[in-house]
Amino acid sequence: MYYNPKRYQSMPVGVVVRKTPGVTKWSEWSWAVSAVLPGAGPAENRILRTEGDSTEYHFSTVNIELHGAETEAYMTGLASKIPSVYVVLREQAGAEIPLEVLLVTALHTKLKIILIVVKKLLKRCRCRLV
Repeated sequence: MYYNPKRYQSMPVGVVVRKTPGVTKWSEWSWAVSAVLPGAGPAENRILRTEGDSTEYHFSTVNIELHGAETEAYMTGLASKIPSVYVVLREQAGAEIPLEVLLVTALHTKLKIILIVVKKLLKRCRCRLV
């Protein structure tokens, strides 16, 4: 597929992450994406809710690009029993929230390609995906 800007639409999507206490001695905190906010405004680590030791942050707002040729795939994914938007995070040392958003997509096929590439890279360094 070639890049034709007229065929793409983008929209902002807020990424909400939840910080909970870790359950092992090796991890003080556990981080997980808990929601996405379509059409969200800009935010950087804004606290949305605190409940006991758990905190939810509007972590970041990024643009998701949607291509006209992928409409059927988007409809399949979003109309499924559990509609899904996929968020890929990467570790970032030295930040308040030690993660950064690498990608937000509504295409499960794009995610599969990324996982294949990551697995190949991990094989080279003899690491494993957790």
